[in-house]
Amino acid sequence: MQLTERQLEWYSAMEQTFASSGWTLLTQGWQQEYDSLAENAFYNAKNFEDLEETRVRYRLLHELITLPATIASQKQVILDSVEDERNPYE
Repeated sequence: MQLTERQLEWYSAMEQTFASSGWTLLTQGWQQEYDSLAENAFYNAKNFEDLEETRVRYRLLHELITLPATIASQKQVILDSVEDERNPYE
């Protein structure tokens, strides 16, 4: 499988976005909220609904924080598979 021109453009746009200072500030804010949830929110939940909402927010924040690494990993898997197709005996 090879990256199409459109996929390459998308990955490049994502990498530029993740390199921006705005993304860094967003990530720092998300990390602070994530850490706060980890420390307090599960203990402060008053009922099941609070606990469920906290769990969902926690998972979403984790996904947002790790998004750049996830996308880079997916791109690398595709590039590695292309390389394996070119050199099947290595």
